[in-house]
Amino acid sequence: FTSVGFLRFKRTCRRIHEVLAADTVMSQIFADLRVPPEVKTLEQLSFFDAVYQANLYVENRIGFYFASTKIDFSDDANIKNVVGSRARIEEVRKVMDRFRNATVIIEAHCGTRAPREIATPFSRQRGLAVCSELILRRPQGVNITSDEQVILNARGLEIAICAANSKHPYGVLAREGKGWVELYLCLQNLELPPRPGYWLDEESPNKEGL
Repeated sequence: FTSVGFLRFKRTCRRIHEVLAADTVMSQIFADLRVPPEVKTLEQLSFFDAVYQANLYVENRIGFYFASTKIDFSDDANIKNVVGSRARIEEVRKVMDRFRNATVIIEAHCGTRAPREIATPFSRQRGLAVCSELILRRPQGVNITSDEQVILNARGLEIAICAANSKHPYGVLAREGKGWVELYLCLQNLELPPRPGYWLDEESPNKEGL
């Protein structure tokens, strides 16, 4: 864009947002689709649609074998674990390839039975396993090529305990002592999908530093 073109684009996006906000029918459609109020531009709207179509609003976790840093790609219905991990990683790759300025945030957790002294480094190894799948094994042309596009947070027991104490569906896995990785995508300060309520639990006595 030239500077003039960019200003016109901003005005167009602002006007679209105003029209949508003023139109009761369109506002209801946006509400039904759970479009975040932070969506202000056409690119953000397109980004939201891509993340939504990737089913990350339904499930954004990557599963692991019990007490292991190996990703569970088996999708064995007889084992209580996260299913669809391989397909989920591929969907994230596609979104990252489409939106070159997007960032993937890897939030890595260990199981609630893990000893506290190893919890954070262990969860980091799980995060690195997912990072490896996203970067080192990416198909040619997929645009996850630098550390700036990947943020890895090793959470140890911090969030897993909050999840275990919550009523959120993800709490089931936490109460069984199993860890997981959550994937979030961020573009222009818009992070998707929204974080579960247990992320807001500030009263947990088990907070850890990274």
